[in-house]
Parts: sequence; C-alpha cells; structure tokens
Amino acid sequence: MRISRWLGTATAVLGLALLPAQRVLAQGTTTGAIAGTVSDSKKAPVANAQVEVINKANGARTGAITRDNGRYFVPNLEVGQYTVNVRRIGYKQYTAPTVTVSLTQTTRLDIDLEDQVAQLAGITTRAAAANADFAATRQGAQTVISDTLVRRLPTLNRDLTDLVRNTPQVNVSTTGRLSAAGQNNRFNNIQVDGVSLANRFGLGDSPTVGAQVGGRALPLDAIKEFQVLLSPFDVRQGNFTGALVNAVTQSGTNEFRGSAFVYYRDQQMGRDTAFLRNAPFLRRQLGFTLGGPIITNKLRFFASVETSQQNSPASGPFFDASSPTGLINSPTPTARITQAQIDSFTTKLASYNIAAGSPGIQQNENPLLNTFVRLDYQFNDKHRLVLRNIYNDQTAFDFSRSLGTFSFTSNAFERTEKSNQVVAQVFSNFSNGFSNEFTLGLTNTRFKRDPEVTSPMITVQNIGGRGSGISFRAGTENNSQGNELREDLYEIQNNFTMPLGNHLVSIGTRNEIYKVYNAFLQNSYGNYTFDSLSVFAAGGRANSFLGSGSLGGDVAAQFTAAQLGAYIQDQWTVTPRLTVTYGLRVDAPVFFDNPSFAPRVEDAFGYNTSDLPSGNLQWSPRVGFNWDATGDQQNQLRGGAGLFQGIPAYVWMSNQFQNTGVGLAQISCGGGVTTNNGVAPDFNPEPVAPRACGQRPNGSAGRSLDNATAFGNVNVADPSLKFPQLLRATLGYDRKLPGNVVATLEGLYSKSINNFFYTNENISNSSRIDAQGRTVFSPIQASGQPAITRPQPAFDNVLLLQNQSKDYSYSMTGQLRKRFDGGFEGGVAYTYSKSYAVSDLTSSVALSNWQFGRVYSGEQNDKPLNTSLFDQPHRLLINGTYTAPWKSNQTSISFYFSRQSGTPYAFTYGGAAGRGDMNGDGSNANDPIYIPTGLGDTKQRFVNRGSGSSLVTAATQEQQFDAFINANSCLSKQRGQIMEPTSCRNPMFDRFDVTLEQQLPSAAGERVTMRLDIFNFANLLNRSWGKVRSASGFGNATLLEVQSMTSADAATQVPNVTFANNFNTNFSPINFQQFYQIQASLRFAF
Repeated sequence: MRISRWLGTATAVLGLALLPAQRVLAQGTTTGAIAGTVSDSKKAPVANAQVEVINKANGARTGAITRDNGRYFVPNLEVGQYTVNVRRIGYKQYTAPTVTVSLTQTTRLDIDLEDQVAQLAGITTRAAAANADFAATRQGAQTVISDTLVRRLPTLNRDLTDLVRNTPQVNVSTTGRLSAAGQNNRFNNIQVDGVSLANRFGLGDSPTVGAQVGGRALPLDAIKEFQVLLSPFDVRQGNFTGALVNAVTQSGTNEFRGSAFVYYRDQQMGRDTAFLRNAPFLRRQLGFTLGGPIITNKLRFFASVETSQQNSPASGPFFDASSPTGLINSPTPTARITQAQIDSFTTKLASYNIAAGSPGIQQNENPLLNTFVRLDYQFNDKHRLVLRNIYNDQTAFDFSRSLGTFSFTSNAFERTEKSNQVVAQVFSNFSNGFSNEFTLGLTNTRFKRDPEVTSPMITVQNIGGRGSGISFRAGTENNSQGNELREDLYEIQNNFTMPLGNHLVSIGTRNEIYKVYNAFLQNSYGNYTFDSLSVFAAGGRANSFLGSGSLGGDVAAQFTAAQLGAYIQDQWTVTPRLTVTYGLRVDAPVFFDNPSFAPRVEDAFGYNTSDLPSGNLQWSPRVGFNWDATGDQQNQLRGGAGLFQGIPAYVWMSNQFQNTGVGLAQISCGGGVTTNNGVAPDFNPEPVAPRACGQRPNGSAGRSLDNATAFGNVNVADPSLKFPQLLRATLGYDRKLPGNVVATLEGLYSKSINNFFYTNENISNSSRIDAQGRTVFSPIQASGQPAITRPQPAFDNVLLLQNQSKDYSYSMTGQLRKRFDGGFEGGVAYTYSKSYAVSDLTSSVALSNWQFGRVYSGEQNDKPLNTSLFDQPHRLLINGTYTAPWKSNQTSISFYFSRQSGTPYAFTYGGAAGRGDMNGDGSNANDPIYIPTGLGDTKQRFVNRGSGSSLVTAATQEQQFDAFINANSCLSKQRGQIMEPTSCRNPMFDRFDVTLEQQLPSAAGERVTMRLDIFNFANLLNRSWGKVRSASGFGNATLLEVQSMTSADAATQVPNVTFANNFNTNFSPINFQQFYQIQASLRFAF
C-alpha cells in the first residue's frame, strides 16, 4: 500500500517535471546572468549579433546570439566580473570591459551598436551595467553579503552564520540560533553551491552541519558570496519557511594565488575577570588557501584548509573554598555552598565507586578541522564542470553549570562529528539561448556523544535547605547515556531554461533522499533525583526516577525519507520597465519506512503508530514583480506573494520511530506520579536502569516494563499531517540616492498554512477550574504533588503531532546601503517586527516541545495565539567597511553594530519532587504564576522559608513579592489573574564589533596584512556595557516555589509558596561572550 502510494506520488511529480514548458525562470540558483537588448542607432532590434562573455579571472568564455527581437540571455555565469563583446557584420564592435554578475541576479546590459560600412578596428566603450540592487530579477526580500564584506567584517568564529546576522530581519543568538522573520530557528535552509549543508536532523542551535559541536560548515575563505533570501519568488528555491542562506564558493583563476593566516586570542586579551583569569582561555585558528590553473583557460583548482583550537572556561559558577560563599561567578550573591556539603556528596558517590569529578573551574576544548577542494573544468564555450569536496572533523567537550543545577565534572561529555560532502555540477549554455544546470550531491554526517563516566545520573535537590534553589548533579548526563547519529543525504537537481520571445521559461526538479540512524537511549543508565542531601547521604530512597529499556522492538530510529520537488515558472518581461515572475512548485514528502505497529496504542487511543504522512502533495504557487517606476533604474517597486514549504527537523519525525510503545520505553517513578507508578526503585550504581518502580502506597507492585504495565511515552502523528508551509508576501520600494546609496522601505508578512502542534492524548478529559482560574487535569494533593490520573495508566505521555494554522508574523524595514565604491561599503537598517505563535518548537524532543513549547492555563486543545519566543520587535543594524585613500600599505576599518529587543518569557511555578505542576498534567516548571491583586490576596499563600538565622517569614516574602511585582510593569498590569504567556521581555542588548586591518610593506606581488578584531567593543570602553542581561535565557523562568497546598480539597485549595527575593531580571550570564575579547591575526597572500 505504501509502495503504491509512493509510486503514484513519484509519477505525479515526474510527470509535472516533464510537461511541455510554457513559462519558467532565468538565472541559476548558484550563478548569475547577463541579459539585455542589442539595438542599432535608430533603436531598432539587431538580430543574430554575437554576444561574447569572458570571465576576467579565469578566461572562461561563453555567449549567445541575439534573437529577432534583439534580446540575448547569457546564464550560468560564476559570480564575478566579466568583459562583454558584441559583434555583428555592418556594425562597430562593442566592448563593455567590466560587468559585475551577482548571485541569482540577472545583470541588465542594453547595447546600442553604431553603423559601420566597412570592417574597422574594434572601438571600446565603457558600459554602465545595471546595479544588482535594481536588477529586474530582484523581487523579494533579500540581503547580499558580498565578497568584500565576507573578507572584512568582524567574525568571532570565522563562520558563515557569524555573517548572516547582517540581515535586518534575522536574529542570531549568542549560541548560533538563527531566527528569520520571526520563525523557528529549525525552519531555515542553508545551501552551498546549490546543495544543502543544513542541519537536517535539527539537533543544536546552528542551522548548519557541525551545529552540535560548535563547528563550521566549511572554511570561511572558501565562500565567495552569499545571500539571505526571505521571500524568493523563484520557485526553484525551497525547503524553508524561515530563511534560505544561499552561498557560492571560490574557484581557481588563471594565476596561482594563495594565502596563509593565523588568528590568536587568549585570556590576557580580554576583560580582567575571575571567570577568564582562573582558567586559561585560548583560541588559535590556522589556515591556508591555494588556487590556480592546471591547464590555462581549461582546468583550475582551489583549496582551503582551516583548523581551530579553543580552550574556554565552562560557563556558570564554580566552587572556590577561599570565597566567603564558596562560589565564584554566582548569579545570586546570597547563595552559598560549603566544603562540608561537597564532601558529603562526593563521599557517598565514592562509596558507590562513582567518581563525582570536580566542583571547581573547568575548561571546554573545541578542536575543529575544515577542508575544501574545488576543481573547475571548461569543456568548451558551452559546457563547464564543477567538482568540489568539503570535509569536517570537529569535537567539543561540553560542560556547564548553574545554581539550579550545580554539576560536577563527571556530568560532562564529549561530542564528535565528522562530515563529508561531494558535489558535481554541470552548466550548459547553448547557442540558441537554452541553458541547463545539473547538480548532484552526497553528504555524510557521523555524530556521537561520549560521557565522562559510565554511571547513572544523580541529582540532589535543596542543598542548604528547602527553597534554596541549589541542586548538586553528578554521573553520566542523561542525554548521553547512549547517543549516536548517522546521516546520509543524497541530492539531485536539474533546471532547464529557454528564452521564448519576452519570456524566460524554466522547468526543473529538486529531490533529496535522506537516510538516518539515531540511537537516543535517554536515561538508559538511570536518572535518580533525591529530595535532600541528608536523604542521599543516609542511603535513602530517591524521590523520583527516570529510566528506559527495550520492550522487545528496535530501540533506535532508523528510516529513509525523501523530499521530491518539481516546478515550472515564467519570467515575463512585460515591458522594458516591468518584469513579472510566476510559477508553481509541488513538493512530496515521502517516507520509505514505517515505525513499528503497536496494537495496544491503536486499541487505547485509535492511532496507528506505523502510520506516517507520506506522499501528501503540497503545492506552492508564487508570483513576483519588479517595476522600474521611472525607467532610469533610480526608483523601483517590487514585491509578490506565494507559498513556501519547508522540511521540518527530522528529529521530530524520528520520535515517531523510537517511541512506539513496542521499542524503547521510558519509565518514571515517584515524584508527582507516585499513586499510579510506585515509588522510585532502590538505587543501582551500575549503568543499567531498573525496569520497574517500587511499591505503590497501597502495597501493590509498581509499574514495570516487563509485565505490560508500563509502555512509556508514545509518539503518534495525524495521518493527514503536512510539513510546515506558510504564505509569505513582500512589498518593497528602492530609490537610488546620490553617492550610489540605495534607500529601501520593505514590508514582509507571513501566515502559517501548516505548522506543527503537539497535544497529550493521555491526559484526563475531566478537568476543573481551580481558585486561581486555572484548568486542572488531575488532583493536587495536600503535599503539593499532583496525583496524576491518566485515562490509560499503562502509558505515560501519548503525544499527537498535528497541524495548526494560526501563527503569523510581520515586519517593516527601512534601510540605507552602499556597495563598495570610493573605499566604502556599508549600511544602516531598522526593522520593526512582531511574531505570534500557538506553540514554539524549541526542542528536539517531542515531550519537551509539548511541555515547554508554550505555557498554558486552559484546555490543552485550545490554541490561543501568544507572542512567539522568536519575537523581536526592534532591531537596529549598522555595518560597514572603509579603506583609507592611500594606495600603498592600505589601512581599513570595518564594524558591526546591532541593538535589538530581548526575548520574551513567562514566570512559572517550580518546586521539588513534582511540586509546581499546578494544572496536574504531569509536567512542572511550565505553569504560569498567579499575580495577586495585592497584599492579602487569598488565592495564593506564602509560608516561612528557611530556619534559625536564615528564616524569612511568610509576611516578609509576601511584601518582597509585592514589591517585585510593582518593579516589573509586565507583572503589575496583570494583577488579579494568571500571567499571560510570554508577556514579559528581557532587556534590549547591543553588540559592537570592530576590525582594524593594516597592510604591511612587502615584496611586489605579495601582501602581508595585520589585523586586530575587537569583539564586544563597548565592553572595552566600559565594563558594564555590551552585556546581555536577562531574567530567562530562552523561555520560562521559575519565580515561585510550591511547598504544599493549603488542603487536599480541590474546591478550596491554593498553593503555599516561597519567594527567594533574589531573582534578577537584569542578570548578566557568566560566559566569555559577555566580555570584550581582542583577536590578533596575520595573513600572508600572493
């Protein structure tokens, strides 16, 4: 059945690709083009004129013959500069010595030939080719990062994503999370030379391969130019609903050229802080490039190799016995950790033969190797071949701390990733103006996490007493208890273009086949949480336990999927001033494998675990236009609308393969689910998770993976599920100002057609409204722990992945920019935007997406729109590069500055041992707080915190909390209600980076350049400037700790809470990016 359905889908897709072409597009997705009209002195079209285009760097030649209407079109041109010659018997030869071709743009070059009675020597004149900003093919929202900016702008990691931040509608976080036009960071696509280098599985924040290891997709020196496309109405561009980063790489020339460089920074080249001084910091980057001819004008090569070694201090606080509080870099001055507490914890672990590791400062190492090799072969003036390879070998030692989770170094782990990509491209230009672009790609990625030790993970809460907010953690990090990923991505694309009168018609297909193996054996060694240090030290029972094991089926997700696409499009030159592009794209997501079938799931919930959406066609029509309003390329109105379909992070789909109810199963015991599951099992120090809970309170045996009483979490999908898709519309106006400055005003609107949304099918349908107005699904006991009641007690969370279509976003951007001219290139832009979402999918795990994708206080099937976590209302962007006017030993300065809104968040309840789950859905730390009307509000009670000299009375806490509300307007305006999701916002923050570059005296033909990069330049000027200050890193922030309920009576109970009064809404996280850093480099080039 599945095979026949796929064959039907494939037939439809291929059938569309083979339809007789009527109207499609022009310039290539990885190249540019030159086009125009050849006329005589009387403006009449000249037919059969020979147009010759010569690449100035490598001598490659191609061309075209003008048609009866005088039009010509020369596609498939590498980005760069060209000489154009036009010849026709009876006319003088015309030469345009320098015509610039930009990525995916068609440079317009209209030519008037002079009459000539006899053959004379050619006359050379300078052609004023159209600026790429005013090309007829520029219709949607985009930003071009030129070769000049790639080389000169400050980049901390010498990474492509460092430069994507120069797009006004894009926000790149300090962790590399790239959000475009208010969309999820996993909805972007990155392609290099037309082949995807995107993080297809979706682990990590960065959009490229290497995301999980702090790595790069390729050496920075291998990139020639790239663009960030938000609304390309070219239907050949797809597989994204956020942004498409489209880059092309360097190629060799007819001259041997190369370079060698070293970049260096250490702890002495940054702010004098304990964080940077107590542990050595080092970043050394070395590399070289070499390119040139193998056969002049025929075969060329280019190679780039780059290595990086970084040792950086782990973020967060660390223990130092000489400190009065025992802590360095603590976000809370009153927090305290003692040597006695550490000794008690480590000694008990040692009795189990588990080495806790160090509570002191720790270094994270991050060695990287990136290589790039490219060959270009020019068969003749009609055909050329490109072969290239990218290989990466990258490792990251991963460790961090917070007060809430004060980890010992046994909780660290190492990530290793190796990737290799091979690409072949064939470009063909035929004399009749027809052209073809064929691309074939293969990408292999291998990733693994290796823990520091092999043991269960142990967390001990309430260090220093209940309400202290400090926990100790040691042992194998629970996500590293068996974690391996293998990916193979095969790509094939073909685009055929032909000129037909005033139309440029293209037809094509793009297909990806994705094969993946993912073993994610979370908690398979065991994950124990103890309520206090005294209980743990005495050998007491854990308060809660998480484990996993096999139910007999496959424990790893292994499947093959495909994204099949075909398209047809027309670029119609309606008049010399108006160009309209319209086309249709169809995509068919296909799965060649099925998850395991679980009869019990179908019987209990009505969903077939083996059913995945496959072959559901998704259509994407688009139309765009470009109107030269005054006919002189000084004023341009452009825009369009269309549908864009993306590929979701395949990790979300892998959840369906792994969590079927017959393969890998998670088991949870104790905590807030004691009544149904049983208490935590006896502690087992071996790396094997117990398969059963302890006894229930009534004395009966707890749930077990061995007797059909525990099937863990299950993931199912709506059979009609479709991949993410949205409608996007753009309208922009460009005006050329004096000095070659271009002013732009541009609006962008996105409306979801299909987006993902999770619900939990194993939550009780019988709910009630509590005293605060919150929907509650399970009883809350007097202890504050929920007695979770599930319709199917043998199952935990049964998560249904389905579509919703309510999300939307919009932005308005004003911009001034100038291309490199007179020694300067740069721009300034301001963007105002808003983004609203039902649920933000911020995790790679389905359960976390359901738990934390949104906070809610109503029914889970309700879909209210709230401010998205990716919302960024204000962003000011200024960048540029300037070269001093002297000709020898040049000096240049480049800079990047941005000021942008902080991320939104909500305050939630927390608590130990399952407390804080105020709606009884089985998940805590995601329920928004109730904001009292004032002192004495009975819908929430405060209780004493601490004892003896550390006692803080309930009355004092209530007064402190009331003052906290008054000091935060996002809370004070919501008094008397449950807090709205994402209704508070972190402060705005700035980023200012500067680069100084000086060319040194050197021999002829050689260049030696010294460079100084200053990252976070504002912090260099003032130690309190340039810091990211926040109440929450990304998402929710726990503010009140639930200690108990006033009673067990559901009708009258309210929570008893504590407030620590140490919450800092202006907190500056302790990591090396918060302080200025100076990087020195030296480059030799010939």
